[in-house]
Amino acid sequence: MESPNIILVFKTNIKKKPDQQRIKKILDAIPMILRWNIDTKDADCVLRVVSQRVSPSDIMKLVRETGYQCQELE
Repeated sequence: MESPNIILVFKTNIKKKPDQQRIKKILDAIPMILRWNIDTKDADCVLRVVSQRVSPSDIMKLVRETGYQCQELE
């Protein structure tokens, strides 16, 4: 049986197109991430990740290692 998709939501400081391109290379390389987007018009620059088995801590670690802030929103 296939795992259900989960939606993870994060507050970031990823605002500009070049920043999004840096994150794109990382997130697109993870097969278990089905979709993701960043709402740069939101004050929190919300990152939404649709995944099957990626944990919030994994996403936060990847984003932080790229030099951006990332905090899970509830």
